[in-house]
Amino acid sequence: MMNSTAVEAGGMDDVTVETEMTEVQSPVERAEAGDAAGASLPHPDEIRASVNPRGNGNKFCSRKGSATLMVFTLAMILVIVLSVIIGVTVSNREEESSYRASSQSHVQDYVTDLGISTRDQFIDDKSPQFLATQWLALYDEMDLKVPEIGTNPDTDDEAYQFVLRYVMVVLYYATGGENWKYQFNFLSAKSTCAWNG
Repeated sequence: MMNSTAVEAGGMDDVTVETEMTEVQSPVERAEAGDAAGASLPHPDEIRASVNPRGNGNKFCSRKGSATLMVFTLAMILVIVLSVIIGVTVSNREEESSYRASSQSHVQDYVTDLGISTRDQFIDDKSPQFLATQWLALYDEMDLKVPEIGTNPDTDDEAYQFVLRYVMVVLYYATGGENWKYQFNFLSAKSTCAWNG
């Protein structure tokens, strides 16, 4: 194949230079073109040489390379899955902690609204009232629902059970219950009716 290129030489007439370019064809291209030398199909060694001229093999095409790639892929998937699981777990713990803190505040609001305790009693984090709301919100395995503000314990059984539990926990902390020789099931997951001697 001939290629013509015009070259301008400073001030001289235009000169046309012809160069010969040879096209490199793979054995498959030669066979498709119908070239006399490549009229038959190429030998597999010719195809391998044209695909990988250096002949050193592709490490990902070997069995060992495929196994390495598969192990690497599985490891990456495992890392991604673990990252998602850990992220969700941390997020859920933060939400639960936030809920529990708001629940303690809700307990304080409810018993203050009823006039059972006053806001001043919750200022000291060692007061029996503060400790009782903390225990009910964070540690009580019975996990009673905090009644809505304005719910009357005289007419609502769940509110009555909640107020009774709060008063019993205040009694426990006010009398140094953590130092009692016998705990009498106080602060257990059992109903307050079972908190006895």
